[in-house]
Amino acid sequence: MSHKPLVWGIRLITLAAGVLLVVILTQTSPYSQEARQIVVKNVVFLNLSLFFFLAGWFTLMLFWLRRRTLRRHALRNLGIASRQGMLLALMAIGLLFLQSLRALTWWDGLILAGMILLVELYFLLR
Repeated sequence: MSHKPLVWGIRLITLAAGVLLVVILTQTSPYSQEARQIVVKNVVFLNLSLFFFLAGWFTLMLFWLRRRTLRRHALRNLGIASRQGMLLALMAIGLLFLQSLRALTWWDGLILAGMILLVELYFLLR
C-alpha cells in the first residue's frame, strides 16, 4: 500500500479539525450564561478538535522532516511520525490543561515532557 492515501487522509482530518476549531472559537464563549453542561461540552469539543488538529499538523511536519532527512521506507516513517505527532499533541493539551488550572510551572512542564519522552523511548526501544 502506498503512503499517499494515508497522508491525504491525515491532511483532510487536520483540515476538518482546524475548521471545527475555528468554528468553536468564534461561535462559543466559555463565559456565557448558558447551562453548565453546554459549556463543558464546548470545552470538550474544543480540546478534541485541538488535539486532532495538532496531532495531524505535527504528524505531517514530522513526516516531511523524516522523508527529507532519512530516505527510508515511507510507511515506517509515517507510523513513527504519527505516533510522535500524537504524543506532542498530547503534551500540548496537557500543558494547556495545567495552564487552565493555573498549575503550570516550569518544573511541571518538564515533568510532563519527561513522561512523554519516556513513552516515546519505550516505543523506540521495543
